[in-house]
Amino acid sequence: MSFRLSDLERRVAGLINVGRVADLDEQAARVRVEFGEILTDWLPWLTTRAGFDRSWWAPEVGEQVLILAPSGELAQAVVLPAIYRDSHPAPVHSADLALLVFSDGTTIQYDRGKHALTAHLPAGGTTTLTSPGKVTINAAGGVVINGNVTVNGNISASGDVADGTRSMRGDRGIYNGHNHTGNLGNPTSGPNSKQ
Repeated sequence: MSFRLSDLERRVAGLINVGRVADLDEQAARVRVEFGEILTDWLPWLTTRAGFDRSWWAPEVGEQVLILAPSGELAQAVVLPAIYRDSHPAPVHSADLALLVFSDGTTIQYDRGKHALTAHLPAGGTTTLTSPGKVTINAAGGVVINGNVTVNGNISASGDVADGTRSMRGDRGIYNGHNHTGNLGNPTSGPNSKQ
């Protein structure tokens, strides 16, 4: 067999390999991958966006990945996460579901069959939404909040506000730190009114 033919076979055999992440360098965005008896040098992994818009989701040590090596040269290779395996199988089996499962128990799921978006955090988890402008929620079926609500700022309502025992109808207000328990009266009459 000629040298050129054996070199071609080596290159073709090295184009695509399956391996597992052996080391992660988060600062450099590089991983080393082992497959067979080989441990690669530090290689970049593919991501969904890497321009002015960027995404980040680092592969984990032990995660099964593909090594894509142009011309079979590992020095030019990139890593493509990820491949399910017996120890880390697919978390669901439905074409209608898109699901992210995190190791702390957090899940984010969209069910296109039911048109339902669900996020679940474990006990002690927090969610923060920061916006320099207005946040609008359009919910034709209403908004349900289970738990305490703290508002650091003003509240205005153009419709009815009720909790089963107390209600406000039409335009009502609470003025200048006035705390009120029981029925909330019309702000245009009474001792605390503004006229």
